[in-house]
Amino acid sequence: MYRRRVRDTDLCEANFNKLYLGQLANPVDVVYGQVEEDCEFYYRSDDGKDVVIARLVNLALSEKLIAETAKWTSTVKGDGGNAGKIIAPGAMMSRERKDGSFGFTKEVPQSIRDALAKRGWERNHLGWVDRDVRNGDCRPWSWSLERPDIHAAAEPLVKAVSLVFKEEVPEPYGRQAEFMRHVHPHFKFPESIYSDCTVNRNVRTAGHYDDKDFRGGLGNLIVIAGGGEHGGAILLPRWGIALNPRPTAVLFMNVHDLHCNLPFVGERQTVVLYTREHLDQCGR
Repeated sequence: MYRRRVRDTDLCEANFNKLYLGQLANPVDVVYGQVEEDCEFYYRSDDGKDVVIARLVNLALSEKLIAETAKWTSTVKGDGGNAGKIIAPGAMMSRERKDGSFGFTKEVPQSIRDALAKRGWERNHLGWVDRDVRNGDCRPWSWSLERPDIHAAAEPLVKAVSLVFKEEVPEPYGRQAEFMRHVHPHFKFPESIYSDCTVNRNVRTAGHYDDKDFRGGLGNLIVIAGGGEHGGAILLPRWGIALNPRPTAVLFMNVHDLHCNLPFVGERQTVVLYTREHLDQCGR
């Protein structure tokens, strides 16, 4: 593994948002090349601490586990009606009622969802939602409710990634583990520090921030199919870093930085594991 210290760009966040938020990135935006080898990128904070931006761990998972995982990730169905921020700017619009009027609920228009479906675009979630803990709205995602067998099939991967996290990036792992110690067992995957799992199939994301995740830890990405020479590298524009994990690798990264993925060809399946920020308030 090599470590590389990077410097923040001179562009302020507002300028970054103008350039990348809701936009599809281009390979020309990459500063350090598309990195595939074991690596860690970090910056030095004002108080002199090294802060991990991204850590790519190759051969972290067994080929057998990836093959078993592919059996259920390939079944994912979901048209991204609530995924406007990763599709395009302004993709979330008022829902049209049957009488032609518009409601207060926002969604991606059906025409856009139909166009994405023609490209094989599918996305769905396993785990738990904490959208409105004040009203007791802590509940499983519908995919977990409808397919408990799929939810259970995800557990070996979730457990394995938790172990890699603990070994490879122990400081943010410790913060997330401490947070999860206060989360009711009904709202997390067993023997892990994760509560949620997003499965993407042939999804290319526009620049976005993950704003629901626990801020003390790191998000991650596991490529089940695709990656490498097929493209799809994860770009963090603020740092000019693009990381291109292959199956059996785990990419840990700060998902509260602006990020997106580059173009890819062929079938691409990825899994993202994370912990919801307010789950410690559920079940009380």
